Amino acid sequence: MKFSSVEIQGGRGKLLKNTLFSVEDGGKGLALLFPGAGYTCDMPALYYPRNILLSQKYDVLSLEYSFQTVGEVFNTDLVAEVLLDGEKTLESIQAREYPEIFLVGKSLGTRVLTHLLNKYEQLNRTKAVYLTPVFSKEFNAATAGLKQEILMAIGTEDPFYNLDMIQELQSQLDFKLLVLEGADHGLEVKKDCLRSLEIMKAVCEEIQKFITE
Repeated sequence: MKFSSVEIQGGRGKLLKNTLFSVEDGGKGLALLFPGAGYTCDMPALYYPRNILLSQKYDVLSLEYSFQTVGEVFNTDLVAEVLLDGEKTLESIQAREYPEIFLVGKSLGTRVLTHLLNKYEQLNRTKAVYLTPVFSKEFNAATAGLKQEILMAIGTEDPFYNLDMIQELQSQLDFKLLVLEGADHGLEVKKDCLRSLEIMKAVCEEIQKFITE
C-alpha cells in the first residue's frame, strides 16, 4: 500500500486535504470518497467501505471539502462550493487515466455524486454507492434521471429515512436499496456496538457484491 496526495484546488482556491491510497500491484480503477458535512473518510461508514474497495484492487482517494480543510462548520450556503469541490476533484484526477471510476458518498457526499453523475458524460458507466442519502424533493428531482448503476443504503432511524420519498424515487429510478433496521445517520445503532458492527458488515458485504456484479 502506498500513500500520497493529489493537488486539488478546491472551490475557494485553496488546496483540498486528501489522501490517495494506492494498491501495490496496480489498481483496476479509482474510487472517490466524498464525506458528509460533519463526517470524515476515516469514520466507520467510509473507513470500512474504503477497505473493501482496496481489497477489490481499487486505488481510493479520500478527501475533505474546502470548508473542512479550513475548519469551518457546514451551512447550506456552502452547497454550491461543495459541488464545485467535487468537480475540481474529478478534473484533477482525469490526467491519471484510470480505466474505471467508482464513486462513494455519504450524506452531503451523495449530493456531490448526483451532481457529478449528471454533469460528466465520462461517468455514464460509473457505479456509485450512496450512503445515508439525503432523500428530499430536491434530491429526488436531481437524482431521478440518472442512468448509472447505483446502490443506496440508509437506516430506519436516520432523519433522512422517508418512506414516501424513497418510494417516489424508486418509481422514477432503478437502484438497489439496502434498508438497515435501527441504524442512524452514522449507520450505527445507539448504545449497541455489536449491532452497529453487524450493520457495517452488512453494508460492506453489499458493496462488495455491488462491485463484483
